[in-house]
Amino acid sequence: ILEENKSYKVKDVTFKTAKKHIHGVQTYGLNFKEGKSILLSLLTDTRYFEGLAKEYPGKVLVINVVRFEAKEGLDHLDTEDLRRILTDAKCKTCILTHFGMTMLKNRPHEIAQRLGREFNDKEVIAAYDGMKFDIEGV
Repeated sequence: ILEENKSYKVKDVTFKTAKKHIHGVQTYGLNFKEGKSILLSLLTDTRYFEGLAKEYPGKVLVINVVRFEAKEGLDHLDTEDLRRILTDAKCKTCILTHFGMTMLKNRPHEIAQRLGREFNDKEVIAAYDGMKFDIEGV
């Protein structure tokens, strides 16, 4: 059972959980280590909170972005939350995933392209079914 801000090792894989998220069920994102540095961060379902980006220092940041726009009472990230995260994130590559219908209707690959131009120090990619990503190239 995972707990907040704890480190774990499964065979050769080492990861640490992030701060507990704001969601209808208990959720934690994960930060996977390579040596002493964080290579991959997975930001899972949550409502935005101050300091969220600092929980995910990975070179590659995978973010669940369910909504295009915020909806009262839903504990999921939207594109405005994503902008706030990208402003503070240290990642080189950000992969958007876990799209709800409002994101799908607004074409996630176009959203990723716009954000890539807006945050030109980061590559922003919209995930798709069957996608592969070479993490060693980052």
